[in-house]
Amino acid sequence: MLNHYYVRLIHDNIEKRYKQCRAMHIMVCFFLFFLIVQTAFSQSGLDTTFFMLVIPTLMIAFVALFNSKNLRHSYNNSIFRIIEIGLLLSGAEFFKTQHNWIIAFLFLLIALFVGIIGWMEFRIFNKQFIDFFDKQIIIPQALFNHKKNWTDIHHVIIINNYITIEYKNNTFFQHQVYDSFTDIERINFYNFCEQCIQRNS
Repeated sequence: MLNHYYVRLIHDNIEKRYKQCRAMHIMVCFFLFFLIVQTAFSQSGLDTTFFMLVIPTLMIAFVALFNSKNLRHSYNNSIFRIIEIGLLLSGAEFFKTQHNWIIAFLFLLIALFVGIIGWMEFRIFNKQFIDFFDKQIIIPQALFNHKKNWTDIHHVIIINNYITIEYKNNTFFQHQVYDSFTDIERINFYNFCEQCIQRNS
């Protein structure tokens, strides 16, 4: 018998996530356009820093507004997020040199927020699996993986493309999954879970 099983999660709100992702890119562009205006009217004038801001900001805005399907690819989206974080951090540095500490701190916070959002998007837009090992169950969440020991588990079942993990404290985890088990695999999976529960009870 195998000592590792897994089921793939289905995110039923993935279209909503894509729309939120696109809206976040547009919001970041507003801040970057504000930065571009400020650098254009700074004492240094239209230097290379200005043009290094304009080109990637226009590129991100164009994709978010007119070609948002590219953002559905997690790696494409992650590249845009990394670019945005770099530009926002450069904006924080710019306002720091202008002694505008409040806006500099705001850009720093936005960069941190975009980094967290980017990490969540990378995880959600990629395939996620619940892994069943003989020692524990690993459940992916938005920011990190949640580990549950078999000592906390009462029952595991998959019905109608939903997995339900019932805990001993009368709570449960339920999520839609791709049920690709054959009949034999399903029997082996349930036997595996029961053995792990009994072994750790």
